Amino acid sequence: GRDSGPGSGGAPRYPDIKFIFSHAGGTMPFLIERATAPTKATSPPAVENPTLALLRHFHYDTGHSNNARTLAALKHVVPASQIMFGTDFPYSDLADEVRGLADSGVFSAAELAAVSRDNALALLPKRRP
Repeated sequence: GRDSGPGSGGAPRYPDIKFIFSHAGGTMPFLIERATAPTKATSPPAVENPTLALLRHFHYDTGHSNNARTLAALKHVVPASQIMFGTDFPYSDLADEVRGLADSGVFSAAELAAVSRDNALALLPKRRP
């Protein structure tokens, strides 16, 4: 509905909803400092910034974002367990997406297996084979 999106306060009101943002969250990993920086550079925040806490609650896919810079920035925001494989089909080639994810060097072998399949299955348990 109109008030269930992440920017409208819907996420805190409906904590069981699982949001998956495509393209590694778009520009979010790169612009996050603007939204989460303390108001005074000399005093670190006493508690985690609420915007950062909210962004860390979501899941992200790797569609058309399978490169070291984007994935490393995203991994600074959320753990690998909240990242799942995605493509930008038909605008990108599936083989390029898979290769980019593997060649990025951002994930360990175990994390790569989780991102490639296991994280999605954990998030959507009814889809387990």
